Amino acid sequence: MPYGIDGRAGANIDLLPTLNLAALKSMPLGTVVRGDDGRMYISARASAAVGPSTAVILTEPAMTFAAGAGQWLTQGATVPINAYVWLRSAAI
Repeated sequence: MPYGIDGRAGANIDLLPTLNLAALKSMPLGTVVRGDDGRMYISARASAAVGPSTAVILTEPAMTFAAGAGQWLTQGATVPINAYVWLRSAAI
């Protein structure tokens, strides 16, 4: 499981999808963290249910996402609508 290496304390980038915004540890949506696997991670909220390891389109400035041909991926769990997650960059 990846972990943040850029010095942001409390960035739990392997967090399972949650409906509890407090689980992001007071990091606003759109916070970007580099993981020890070389990928970038961004905090966002699902505007629709999305399957695991699915490419998504991120909408700014709301930082919401839905399945589509985007540059971010969900991680290893199904994401329900309105859940908060850390998305993983599709490329290193």
